[in-house]
Amino acid sequence: MIKPEDLEVSTYPPYKTGGQHVGLTHSGVLIVHQPTGLGVVSVSERSQYRNRERALVMLEILVELESTNE
Repeated sequence: MIKPEDLEVSTYPPYKTGGQHVGLTHSGVLIVHQPTGLGVVSVSERSQYRNRERALVMLEILVELESTNE
């Protein structure tokens, strides 16, 4: 389990082109796990909440893989 205090979360506009709402909301999410330096970006959803959830799931998998490889 990843501790919330070990995470650095940043938001930014997605890199998608076209559409009325693109670039208006900061729905892209970058989450970095400070102890390992691993980071994950998610911009596939229009919702920041969904992108954050998706990034957290991917990050948990990466951190688990990293810990089993050590």
